[in-house]
Amino acid sequence: MNNKCVAFVAFGKEYDKLAAATAGYSRKFTNLPFYVLTNMKIPNESWKLVSNVTFRYFPLLDTENRKVRVSMIEFISFDEVLYIDADSVIQKPGIEKVFNLLEKHDIVCQFYHLFKPRSDLQRKTYGKLAKLLNKKFPIERVFAGTFLFKKSDISFKFFDMWKAYYELNDCGRDMPAFCFTVKHFRSSVEVCERDNKTKLMALKENGNHYIQHNDFSGWNKKFDIPDYNMWSPPLRNK
Repeated sequence: MNNKCVAFVAFGKEYDKLAAATAGYSRKFTNLPFYVLTNMKIPNESWKLVSNVTFRYFPLLDTENRKVRVSMIEFISFDEVLYIDADSVIQKPGIEKVFNLLEKHDIVCQFYHLFKPRSDLQRKTYGKLAKLLNKKFPIERVFAGTFLFKKSDISFKFFDMWKAYYELNDCGRDMPAFCFTVKHFRSSVEVCERDNKTKLMALKENGNHYIQHNDFSGWNKKFDIPDYNMWSPPLRNK
């Protein structure tokens, strides 16, 4: 499995601290290498307790984390990558099995729901980009917080478009750009349903899934993860 890794983007002290804790917990269930894209010259002390970790340093501001995420294929020295948000944990053995999904597809992500923007925030992010791209709703909303990819011509083109759509949308949130890129490359992307077929990721408490995301009450306590201050760069969308 030398050509496979689990990747994180951890910019800023809070997310570096969080990623060190979640990676430390996840290490109990996998020996896959961890690859961390970070702007921290000196990582949090807790990383010393996590084995088989490689850091890729970027001299960038905390607010430029998404700039790196939409281009991560260029910076990770592994052929097959499972990307996980810093506020997610691997919670049971067997995560290596999900890489089998890359045998037939270049990118694998998970379905969330059919999406029609309602709030002002959603109209500023998804709605604005849909208008710029002349796309109609509803769209297939998918997760960008956990997905797999393998290095291929198609994947490099996918990331090029993701970056272009992200910049077109004023470099705010990157998930809208991800969703519209998946729509464009749909024949090369496996979009898994949110059921027990892959058991990839749960956004609510579910011990049957390999990955659990910080999206419900009690997450930090359940996994013994220290509290952190949620941080997100301000939207620049007008």
